[in-house]
Amino acid sequence: MAQTKTTNLINAEVFAGAVSAKLGNAIKLLPLAYVENFEGEQSGTIRVPKYAYIGDADVIAEGVAIDPSLLNQTSEDIPVIKVGKAVNITDEAAKGSFGDPVGEAENQLTKSIASGVEKKMFEALATATLTFATAAGGKVTGDGVLGGLALFGEDQDGEKYLLINPNQLANVKKDPAYVKEDNAIYDCQVLVSNRVASGTAYIVKPEAVALYLSKDVQVETDRDILAKATVVSADEHFATHLRDASKAVKITITA
Repeated sequence: MAQTKTTNLINAEVFAGAVSAKLGNAIKLLPLAYVENFEGEQSGTIRVPKYAYIGDADVIAEGVAIDPSLLNQTSEDIPVIKVGKAVNITDEAAKGSFGDPVGEAENQLTKSIASGVEKKMFEALATATLTFATAAGGKVTGDGVLGGLALFGEDQDGEKYLLINPNQLANVKKDPAYVKEDNAIYDCQVLVSNRVASGTAYIVKPEAVALYLSKDVQVETDRDILAKATVVSADEHFATHLRDASKAVKITITA
């Protein structure tokens, strides 16, 4: 006689696809990051290229050949990190309880892995070498944002984001420079994250931080025949670093 078992209710491949699909929406920094997939490496490091600027264009007289510049490439070794989490679903919970325990496990694992990845991305962002200190009673202000923007030099145009701790949101919205319709202050779209330490803010341009993902989230299941339960384990291998230090400003807020 055919039997429906908990292992039939949890398809690891489907589960992995669902978690991977949700992961992007769960990582706030992802839309701002340079993202690339890599295969094969599950530990150690990956080597990524870095290019030096070839310099400003020269004035070339009529009939004179352009002297080609050498495109200098260096590389950086970034450690591959693994984050993972597991849940234990009893047969009774999977088959007889109210709600959707398997779906809840999927959501919880997605949130857990996304949080682990984003934590390391913010640690990379915290290594920003462009830093600006502002004393405004511990508040993020328009003047502080202007001071941070000045560190970009002439490259202040284009898409920019102001990342702040939630406790600074009220201060930003009360600032005269804040534009409610655009949710922006001096053309920097405001984003709130608990990952931003209190007393810190960031002005970030797209692709300042890079995230290298080892394809999809890996999901495995195993039976505990004594407890009559199924363990679902999920993990993600990735690497992250501050890819372009010229695109991130760290603002330190003092009292």
